[in-house]
Amino acid sequence: MYKMLVLDVDGTLISSSGQISEADKEAVRAAEDAGVKIVIGSARPYPALKKSVLDELALSDPYVIAGSGSSVWRASDNSKFFGYLMTVEQVKDCVAFSNKYGYDFLAIRDDGDYYAQEGSKATVFYEESFGMKGSIIDFNKRDCDDCCKIMLFTDPEPEVVSECMERMKRELPEYGVSKTWINILEFYTSHDIKKEIAMAHLAELLGIDLLEIAAVGDDIVDIGMIKAAGLGVAMGNAGDAVKAEADFITRSNDEGGVAHVVNSFILNQE
Repeated sequence: MYKMLVLDVDGTLISSSGQISEADKEAVRAAEDAGVKIVIGSARPYPALKKSVLDELALSDPYVIAGSGSSVWRASDNSKFFGYLMTVEQVKDCVAFSNKYGYDFLAIRDDGDYYAQEGSKATVFYEESFGMKGSIIDFNKRDCDDCCKIMLFTDPEPEVVSECMERMKRELPEYGVSKTWINILEFYTSHDIKKEIAMAHLAELLGIDLLEIAAVGDDIVDIGMIKAAGLGVAMGNAGDAVKAEADFITRSNDEGGVAHVVNSFILNQE
């Protein structure tokens, strides 16, 4: 029996209309009632998940891998198991890189809010999507020591996204980088900021073996945890690269894909 269920959020638990289906809610709650540890694993910062996803799921004791692995939380008491922040120098490096190529960016704070520079258009997206606020600052005059990541926004064309990713890896090779949405790429303090690494650390703390974990996701950033888990599941709406690494391909996020996994492999109802 699987003892932990790790769920990505955007494109997995949340449908294309931005909602969590009643079927998925009921299935996740039933899995927790059956004794399974529920872990929400997302690129979003913890406070943004607390305000939306966690409140809507209404679980009794969920855990959270936030910022793609930059922090891990127990939501029932808002306790942080561990977390990593960027140094002032790292933030400045990433800001300089973004400005060099004209990428819009946000410096995401550990409390879920952000710093942006004058003229940023990404603030509207972030505030509307996650309900978090921020500050407009001059990064040349202010040192930021409370940021967990830098989000870069490109045009959505695949070749533009790929070019940005290659530049990030080439020019700042010591930093962790990830694509977390169609046109969003992120810098982290190190290469150890990954969902699968955070998942493994949390599982160890809870006394759960990786083979006892079911992990579900839809994007490139989820491949690591899909491969590491005992049951790695790709959503029906996932890309081919994600599906190729999965043990099982469930239905899409508009078809109750999460509920299908829970009912098939945890509750054994399908």
